[in-house]
Amino acid sequence: MKRDSILFAYRSWKEQIKSIDFWIVQLCIFVFFSINCMESGKLLYENGGTIGIFASLPVLMTNEDFMLIIMAGFLMIICDIPVMRENRIFSVVRSDRLSWFVSQFLYSVLMSATYLVSIFFYSIVFYIRNILFNLQWGESVEDGSAFLAGSIVYDDSLLTRSPLFMIMGVLIILTLLCVFFAMLCCVSNMMTESGIGVGLCAVFIIAERLTKTFEVNLGFLSPVGMLKNFYSTDGTNIFPIISYFVFLVVLLMIVGMKTLQKTNIN
Repeated sequence: MKRDSILFAYRSWKEQIKSIDFWIVQLCIFVFFSINCMESGKLLYENGGTIGIFASLPVLMTNEDFMLIIMAGFLMIICDIPVMRENRIFSVVRSDRLSWFVSQFLYSVLMSATYLVSIFFYSIVFYIRNILFNLQWGESVEDGSAFLAGSIVYDDSLLTRSPLFMIMGVLIILTLLCVFFAMLCCVSNMMTESGIGVGLCAVFIIAERLTKTFEVNLGFLSPVGMLKNFYSTDGTNIFPIISYFVFLVVLLMIVGMKTLQKTNIN
C-alpha cells in the first residue's frame, strides 16, 4: 500500500496547487510581503546596498506578524484535510488505516514544502536586484538599512550566526509546524466530523499574541514561541525541537488511526 499512499498524496497535492483557493492564498501572502518589502527593496536598489540570498527570511521571521500571517495562510490551504475527493474515497476504502493516514501525512508534507518554497521566493523577490549569492548577510542587513526603519527590528546577535544555518533552522521549524498543524487539523476534523480542526489550530497560532498582555510565556505551545526559542539561543536547541515535533506528529497519527477504527475505513 506504500505506492497507493504516495500516489494518493501526490494526486491530492496536484489538485490542490491547481485550485483557486491555493492561488488566492498565494496572492494574499504576496501582497503582504509587497507591503512590507517592496519599498525597502526600492530604497536598497537606489542606495546600492546588498543583501545575502539567505538573509532576508531569517530576519523577516523575527517579526511576529510575518509568522502569524504565514501560518494563517497555510491553514487556509490545508483546512480541507483529510483529503477525500471525487472517486478517491474508493482507494481509501481499499487501503488499511496506516496507509490511508500515511497518505494524509505525505500530502501535508508536500503542501508544506510547496508553500514554504513560495514563502522563500517572496522573501527575496523584492531584493532580487541587490541579492548576493553567497553565505554572507550583506552590508545592508549588517547596518540595518535593508528594511524600513521600525518595520523589522532584529538583535545584532543574529548577525553573529551563519545566514545559511539560520534559514535552514527557520525552514525546518516552519515545516515541522505546518505538518503538525495539518495533522492536528486532520485528526480533529475526523474525531468531530466537522471543521473544528482549523479553529483549534488558529488558537495555537495566535496563542502567543493573546497571552502577551498577561506576560505568559507559552514557549513550545505556540509557533511564535518556538521560533523565539530558536532565535534566543545559538541554535543548539534545533534538535530537541525536531524531536519534540516528531513525537507530536507520531502521537497524532496514532490517535488518528485509532479514530479510523470507529469508521468504515478498515
